[in-house]
Amino acid sequence: MSTASGPSAPRPKFDVERLKLEGQLALRRLVFCDFSKDQATPAEAEALSRAREPVAELYPQAYAAWRRSLLWIAGIALALAGVFKVLSFQTMEGQLEDLSKSNVQGQQMAEFLRLAGKQNFETIDGLMLMLLLPTLIAAGAAIWAAVHWAEVRRSRRAARLGFAILFFVPLALALVPLRDMLEFPAEVPPEAIEYLKNVLGSGMAVTYFVQVAPRAFSLFPGLIRASMTVKTLVPMSPIPAWVTVLIAPFYAVMFAVLVVMLAQLQGDEMLMGGVFCFLVSPFIYLAKAPALLRAYTRPTSDDETKKARFLAMGINALGLVLVSAWVIELELLGFVEALEFVFAVLGSFVFINVVGADLMVALMYYGHEQAQTFANGPYLREYQQRIEQMHAAGLTNLSTRSARPQTPTALPNPPAQGS
Repeated sequence: MSTASGPSAPRPKFDVERLKLEGQLALRRLVFCDFSKDQATPAEAEALSRAREPVAELYPQAYAAWRRSLLWIAGIALALAGVFKVLSFQTMEGQLEDLSKSNVQGQQMAEFLRLAGKQNFETIDGLMLMLLLPTLIAAGAAIWAAVHWAEVRRSRRAARLGFAILFFVPLALALVPLRDMLEFPAEVPPEAIEYLKNVLGSGMAVTYFVQVAPRAFSLFPGLIRASMTVKTLVPMSPIPAWVTVLIAPFYAVMFAVLVVMLAQLQGDEMLMGGVFCFLVSPFIYLAKAPALLRAYTRPTSDDETKKARFLAMGINALGLVLVSAWVIELELLGFVEALEFVFAVLGSFVFINVVGADLMVALMYYGHEQAQTFANGPYLREYQQRIEQMHAAGLTNLSTRSARPQTPTALPNPPAQGS
């Protein structure tokens, strides 16, 4: 009996509506980062339950799904930063030639080009292209980790590797002394060689700063954001909040120094306003430290923690808008270069958010294991005695205005070994 072949199955079409919903979900997770409100979707929960190492519990599923969304954002943002860098790339020799055409001292610039030598410009161009590679590799690692998000162990490994390449390879390249790599024709006088080395080295230093600065300035806010995200995952633990409270002063000092520098070098209101916003936001966490360090359990409300997170997030967002507007209006940077800077900052910030949260969760578990071992070990009694002595001496009060504390009652003895 013959059977007529049925119509061929229709090819899957590009689902615009699904892509829109995924984008909205990723944006919501990026903005709120709150595991008490945002859980894994049914499709995500099913994918995690079918993984090689299944994840079946509610909060681990929510965390894995959150990682998936933010890894996509980080990967796409870094990829766009790399694409815009390629589109805006111009050789050093080409930049100087354009400058000589528009400069009244064009003849002197032409002489500078001749003395510097074509091979030296090719060396600088090679270093600039090498600075682009970490961004593209990190973008690929983030996207790979997002695609394989349900295999949590492999995804974490790829994200950690991409983060290391993104942050540390440019720093390693920046340590290579350009002056020692330059070669000049024999007819160039020694004093001219020294001048050329200083000029080219200064230009390369600025290039390194522009490439490394977005990663460096996103490090502290990314770690703070990661710690506050983990606080919503494990609200019973004060450890994530301690990370925020300890990092915030260093973050504030870094931007205070930047404010002082910019106040002398740049008087632009948008730039100063944006950096001032970045300076203010850490103090919000310091002011709300008692609420952040408090242990919460569901369904206990942590409104004070949420207020601190949203207020700091709003101020940081305003600062990012102001700084981005200033970058876009810069005459020295074209629109494409400005977009490259904005996407590089966004991608680096989101990437450190994910990798920092991964590291913090791992360290929390490691600390938990160590605390359990310590509580059942031989050192607890001596630890208790020293803490009591420090407390009796008045060295344990957070406020130095407090009266000298009374000697506390003895803490219970640790359990006997082998009990």
